[in-house]
Amino acid sequence: MKKKYYTIQYPFEKSVFDQKFIARTIPFQIMARINLSYDSKIMNGRIFFGELVNDRFQIYTCPDMFDAALTPWLLIQRMSALFSFSRIYGIVHESDGQLVVECTTDKMELAKLIAVLAVFMSTVTVLGCGIGFGIEGFDFGKLLALIMVPFMAIPSFFALRHHQGEEDALIKFMEDLEN
Repeated sequence: MKKKYYTIQYPFEKSVFDQKFIARTIPFQIMARINLSYDSKIMNGRIFFGELVNDRFQIYTCPDMFDAALTPWLLIQRMSALFSFSRIYGIVHESDGQLVVECTTDKMELAKLIAVLAVFMSTVTVLGCGIGFGIEGFDFGKLLALIMVPFMAIPSFFALRHHQGEEDALIKFMEDLEN
C-alpha cells in the first residue's frame, strides 16, 4: 500500500480539535479504557483508537466485531477489514487563523509484520510437507497440515492487501471532526 498524504483545514482552534478528537476516539492506554463506554465512540460500525500528544496524532481503526460474532455472514464480510488495520497520523498546526492538519494514511506496521511472517510460515509448511511426502511417503499428519495452511495464509494475504474501505473511514472520521 502506498502512503497517501492529505491536508485538512478546520475553522476552529487547536483546543476545539483536541476536545473533538478525544470525544470520538478510544485511548491506546489500557488503563484509560477501563471505565470508558465504547457505545458513544463506535461510528459507522468502526472503532477508532486515537492518541494525541502535543501537535502529533495517530488513529487506528478496525471494524466493530461485536454484532458479527452473532452473525457469521457479517464476520465473513468484514474479514478482510479485520486483518487490515489502517492508520492515519500527522501533525496539527495553526496557520492564518485556521487549524491545518497534515496527515498520512498507512497500514499498521504490526499488521504488515504479522502478515509477512504468516505468509512465510505457510510457505515453509507447504515446502516441508511436500518434501516429507517425497521422502517418507504419505502421512496423515502432513496431509492435515496442508489442509490447515490456507486457514493461516488466506487472512495473511488480506492483511497485506490494501483495504480501501478502511482508508475511506479514516478520512471520513477526520472530515467529521469539523461538525
